[in-house]
Amino acid sequence: IWGVNELLSRTWLSSTKHRTEEMLLGRIENMAANLSAFAGRNSCGLNLTALRPFADETLDIFAEVLSEPLITSEVVEREKIGLLEQLRNRRDNPAQLAILRFMEHMFSGHPYGRDPMGSEKSISGISSAQVLAHLAPMAVAENLTFSITGYFDPDKWRKKFESIAAKLPAGKRQLVKLPYNPPKSAESFFEKSIKEQTHLVIGY
Repeated sequence: IWGVNELLSRTWLSSTKHRTEEMLLGRIENMAANLSAFAGRNSCGLNLTALRPFADETLDIFAEVLSEPLITSEVVEREKIGLLEQLRNRRDNPAQLAILRFMEHMFSGHPYGRDPMGSEKSISGISSAQVLAHLAPMAVAENLTFSITGYFDPDKWRKKFESIAAKLPAGKRQLVKLPYNPPKSAESFFEKSIKEQTHLVIGY
């Protein structure tokens, strides 16, 4: 579903089966930690930054958000309003439009050519059930990649990651190869704008 990955990143941290949004975000703030979600054209995930004294507890919260998210219809509708407004405002940003048009032509017919934020039509139709259904096959043990940097005990944290993965459904690695037919020759595309700006994008 076009734009569901972006919507997931905006709703994933709303609550879990054990904590309300207020409880979750309040505890993270109290520990001076940062927990956020990200989404790209072919990935999504969680990012955690924590102080060493609170590392164990913040990782527990990280695991809870990963394995037991609760994404309600109210939260999805709330975030859809913000996302739709951002899509509308972007029409006034020639630089972003230039990049989007470049990707459309460079990856014509391929998912990379689509706007990862979706369209007003696609976003409007997404439900909380569809967001959770999108997450379910990705947040499985066989599809996880953990990365950690900083001051930590490698053996201790490896065991923690293994414990987190063991509590998730096994699932399978998501490796889908999609056909890509790149441009066969040099192409130029122009789009008029009423703004007194010029934006040029070239790529190979």
